[in-house]
Amino acid sequence: MGFSTHKLVVLAMLMLSVCGQSFAAKRPESVPATALATRFESVLYAKSDLVFAPGAYVGFSPLESSSLRQPFALLPAAIHSLGEWAAAEIIQGSEAVLVGAKDFRAPAGSEGLGQVRSQFCYIVILKNASGVQVRKYFSADEPPSGLAAGFPVWHWSAKLNEFGRDDPKPSSLYVTEVSSSYLLLSNDLGDLQDLAARLTSSNQESQPSSTLRDWELIGEHKFWGYRRYRHTGVLNPVAAGTSEVTPSAEALTFYLDFDNRVGVLRLLCSVTDEDAVAKMNARAVLPRLTRSAPGVWETRTRLSGNEESAERIFVIMSLFGFGIYL
Repeated sequence: MGFSTHKLVVLAMLMLSVCGQSFAAKRPESVPATALATRFESVLYAKSDLVFAPGAYVGFSPLESSSLRQPFALLPAAIHSLGEWAAAEIIQGSEAVLVGAKDFRAPAGSEGLGQVRSQFCYIVILKNASGVQVRKYFSADEPPSGLAAGFPVWHWSAKLNEFGRDDPKPSSLYVTEVSSSYLLLSNDLGDLQDLAARLTSSNQESQPSSTLRDWELIGEHKFWGYRRYRHTGVLNPVAAGTSEVTPSAEALTFYLDFDNRVGVLRLLCSVTDEDAVAKMNARAVLPRLTRSAPGVWETRTRLSGNEESAERIFVIMSLFGFGIYL
């Protein structure tokens, strides 16, 4: 007895659903996103052309592009400090970039001018299985400074203005290449080693949905951010962008809808506590957050190419800990 048309349709839908889940699990950013989310407070993702493109990004104004690149601002300078040939090879060989950040602090010095400081790690997703062979960017007689999951780690210093205008000391940087698939660059050796271990673990999760709330919504976009709020041990709430955050706030997510040129910010918090929402809505620069589901508040901002649009993106990046003291 053959299948009815109805049964065939249901079977086809189930097969498509399974295939869709399989394809989602194979997204190259899934594993590094999960690894970063377990170690860092804020995680942001962008396609490489947005991170590395000179000048204004296609379809965005120079000010909008600058605000969107703020979380990734130290990476281009860091890889260029390895040499122009190295930078060209890494940029050309990259598919996308993720950054994890935590322990946000104000810039050094009495005036405190400059970018908010943090412990960070960039993960560059490489296009080709052969990788970039980071060893060749260092002199032949220079030994690695350690290992991360069995991969050599190289250490160097570069002037990135990481600490603010009043503190010109160079940044101490570590880099390793994991399985020819990822380039890890961090200002903390322990973070780099932990992430390398997570990326190579046999128990690694292919889907970060259990670690990053809203993953099924944000993960399909070319630019997204996730912040899991930390309510204890915050070094500087202003620098961290958490001065308005209440204990019931769980997470903040953001993604860019490139086709419609709209940025979507979502606050995930307790169903009964609206204090955090009220405090964020006091920021006149952002459209008001409104309830979109129980415990979920959302606002949308259109990227119109003007100064107001760029300021809104700047404020949103500050809420993820990537602000600037002016």
